[in-house]
Amino acid sequence: MSKTSRVTVISTADWDHPIQTNKQHVARTLAAMGWQVLYIESLALRPITARVDGDRSRVLKRLIGALKGLRRVQPNILVASPLVLPDWRRRWVRRVNKVALAIQAWAWRLRVGRSELVLVYSPPGVLLLGALGALDSHGRTKVIYHCVDDIAAQPDMPADLIDGWERRLVEIARGVATTAPELTRRVRALGALNVLEQTNVVDFPRFETARAAVAARPRGRTVGFLGAISLYKFNLSWVIEAALALPDATFELYGPVGEGESGVSSSSFALPVNVHLRGSVALEEVPSVMANFDVAMIPAPLNRYTESMFPMKFFEYLAAGVPVVASDLPALRQFSEVLMVARTVDDFVSAIKRTLEGEGASFGDRVRVAARFTYEGRTREMLETIERW
Repeated sequence: MSKTSRVTVISTADWDHPIQTNKQHVARTLAAMGWQVLYIESLALRPITARVDGDRSRVLKRLIGALKGLRRVQPNILVASPLVLPDWRRRWVRRVNKVALAIQAWAWRLRVGRSELVLVYSPPGVLLLGALGALDSHGRTKVIYHCVDDIAAQPDMPADLIDGWERRLVEIARGVATTAPELTRRVRALGALNVLEQTNVVDFPRFETARAAVAARPRGRTVGFLGAISLYKFNLSWVIEAALALPDATFELYGPVGEGESGVSSSSFALPVNVHLRGSVALEEVPSVMANFDVAMIPAPLNRYTESMFPMKFFEYLAAGVPVVASDLPALRQFSEVLMVARTVDDFVSAIKRTLEGEGASFGDRVRVAARFTYEGRTREMLETIERW
């Protein structure tokens, strides 16, 4: 594939979502490498009533975006906002959406042409492939399933539908790239033959100023988290216990509350006085926020979803030079030399206390590990592997 090739990214997230994950970062990396990127935003799998506060404004924004057509967000990246009805559990909604998506995908293809590569993050994206020209019998388009989450395990998702779409996607795809051992096991069980397992990674250069700030300032007592504060992947009870046990430490929590969960908002929480909810952070502010942490935490509960999760923030914390305390997630076990692992709430409190006192991996070791795991390196490896499939 040449650097002037086209790629379509069928995402699970809107382009400007406050939590930027694989989809946006991979699109930016490919664009920087010279690819022409068509980024298709979320296909609205959850019903509106199950989403976070402010969802009506998101729906209005989507409607405006869809009516505007494709929009250029940066060089080499066009964003499409698909107009679909939420709540795919209803049969009539699925029928309407299937037709609507086919028409829209056909129009996008007329505008930008056929892509040589389609990266699918969202299982219902399989419904778009025909109209995008990706099912050509001559094999001119390679479809790759980039499986980075167990989406069916998230709250309020139509799990049975997602499982069916995913099975079909694995059948169609030339190969599957995953980010965690459990995801690899699952797609192989579905029949995937070509599988590339890679960890999540980090935009390492973006954290240069954060590293300098962390290296220069004296040690403090700030314990931080930056990400989605959603109870299915954020163990709030552990954080509360740690805050009560360490009253002289400050716990700073950044990110949207209740993302993807019914009836969860900041008003649902009764927090100790040393725990502060700071709200979402703009992408450009992430490094400077992390630079203020003395300990960064990943307090994930252990469940089906987190068993397959490789937290994006892990390498971001390390790239900022900040020590990490994390739950015993399977995907992170290979990095135990640069983080403190907690299996119980007592472990969690103890690990934070010890890290605040200076125990754990050195600043240099943390940064050196993060430097090995970059978007550019992972994307190049992925493209080289796809060439062979």
